[in-house]
Amino acid sequence: MTLRTAADLWNSLNSADRLAPRSHDRQFVADLRAALQIAPYQDIGAYLKRHTVDATSFLVAVLNALQPFGMMLNDIYEMFAEGGVSQSNERLLIEFDFGQGDKVPFDVDAFRRARAIMENLSHAVAQRAYCAEDLRLISDGVFRALRETPGVDTTRPPSLVDMAAKSWIDGHEWPYQTPVPLPDGAPNDSLTQALAPLATLIQQLCQRTSRYTSQNDLRSARRDDEPCPSERAPIHQWSESQLAHVQDDHIARFQLLPRLWYCQQLVPLSHRDNFAEKIEALINAHSQFVPPQPLSRELEDLLDLPIWKQRSQLYSVWLITLLKRELKQSGERFQLMAEDNGLTFAFRPTLIAKLHVGNDVLELMAELRVASKDIKLAGAGRSQNIQPDYSLLQRLPDKTEKVVYVLEAKQYARANTRNFNEALRDYAKINTHALVALANYGPVPASQPKKLVDLCAQNGDENVSERCQAFAGVTPINAMSTHLLRQHFRRALTEYALPLPRLIVDLSSSMGGVLNTQALDSWPTTAERIADSGMGLILNLYYPEPVSPGQPTRNAMLSLFEKTVNGPKGVYDITQKERGLLMLFTDSGGFHEERNYHDKLAGIIILQSDGSMELRMRKSTESLLRRAIPALIACTRAGESY
Repeated sequence: MTLRTAADLWNSLNSADRLAPRSHDRQFVADLRAALQIAPYQDIGAYLKRHTVDATSFLVAVLNALQPFGMMLNDIYEMFAEGGVSQSNERLLIEFDFGQGDKVPFDVDAFRRARAIMENLSHAVAQRAYCAEDLRLISDGVFRALRETPGVDTTRPPSLVDMAAKSWIDGHEWPYQTPVPLPDGAPNDSLTQALAPLATLIQQLCQRTSRYTSQNDLRSARRDDEPCPSERAPIHQWSESQLAHVQDDHIARFQLLPRLWYCQQLVPLSHRDNFAEKIEALINAHSQFVPPQPLSRELEDLLDLPIWKQRSQLYSVWLITLLKRELKQSGERFQLMAEDNGLTFAFRPTLIAKLHVGNDVLELMAELRVASKDIKLAGAGRSQNIQPDYSLLQRLPDKTEKVVYVLEAKQYARANTRNFNEALRDYAKINTHALVALANYGPVPASQPKKLVDLCAQNGDENVSERCQAFAGVTPINAMSTHLLRQHFRRALTEYALPLPRLIVDLSSSMGGVLNTQALDSWPTTAERIADSGMGLILNLYYPEPVSPGQPTRNAMLSLFEKTVNGPKGVYDITQKERGLLMLFTDSGGFHEERNYHDKLAGIIILQSDGSMELRMRKSTESLLRRAIPALIACTRAGESY
């Protein structure tokens, strides 16, 4: 049966436990009220009985409220697609195992069904479809129409009279976190009516771009294996990759928006009707009008899907996509560790991904259980151990491991400050070398940080609260909150993971002449100190395979001067090929010979004739090296930083 009124739609949605207005869907309902201009806390059903609200307006409000869920689905699906595990409907993507045989699996088809229903819902509203080429042709066509209009001077770029629009377009800051400034034309003006689809197009492009916080962030969404399709589709159906390709040169900001303003600002009153006809014909030629389709049970079908009912668990999975985006933006690699073509989220330790950061490989674990030992935990539900949603592990050269980052997911509509702080405190107390984050879909009270400090003080904790942070409103549409969480994660990678450099070893023949009898006697100690630092080796171009840390490095250093050769050290070529921190082990002659490449090295160890070592560090990486290789630094002579 087709539902014809807004009240019918709401009554159907708010039945059969489809919505949880007081918990998971509190924000969803708040967004509906705001869009329909219903007072906060007023019952939506009662309001719709007393007021006339057309079904289309209600549906648009519902679609906007569903936007975070749709974006979450797309992000998760694309993460699996890039991981190569989404090629078949039969392939499992995610399985939630709650114990006692209660398993909830989601395969590729489950995601496709949900996305298809969302698409069908959008078809109930009239819209226009575009491809990338359409946008270019519309932009060129508008400029051409302006140039052909009498009284419009196109010999020099016009200047915008609206300062807000000028600042939004020309400003150096990323503007998309603020609404795009559109011109206000008279509603009965023919040109304003003709330009309305263009204004909507600009608004849609900028709104979608608003989830990114920088040019690099936007570019990280591009997939080279996904070219821009030539088929037309509504902007909201474009993939993130397609959007990133189209908006790479900011066609909405630098071309379409200025020309929209020029049309309103420059076209004389006597030519506005004729100009409006040209614009209308231009947009019709380079877009496709998609008429509304009758709405049946699409909304109910969506909210009846298991993938909707498990949206709180999906939120936890979606947070992984933020970590992946951060790595991809920096040119690092996120390797999804799916087993049997999927990930199982259960109450047991599970390897989710390997993060290739510089020279290191970190492991992202779900539900990693760590014993509390004799530490008293604050959380009422924790007594013998902690088990956060995600833990990032670093394997150390001595075969031990440490947790460098902890991420806890919460989807609370009402913040539970005590619950948040007890989790943060316990996780940081046990994981003494970790940065700890809590991401909540909803709010976090302003008082939370102070209350965390007080809690830690009550328990006599040191160096705990300062390693913790709670993030509010971490959702797909809140670019600033996601950006802050990603920055926090980046801090863990650069300050807590302590990425070890690789040591490029100079094997040129001059090195063999450095050591006298005294130096040779002390060489085993020198080799031992370098091996104990945990660094691996790169033995110039003649030995392209890196030497692993530990015993292989120890053996290579002890036999180092048996391998000296005549020829270049190849420092430049190595720095071009290798990622991550690099240092150089050489003599004083090599130090001066490689002066042009010092800026590509984190530090240089200079072997002296008496077997001692002098260390020169690059100023920008000095603090990192002091944290990463403190024992080695302690037994070297400090040289001047560069």
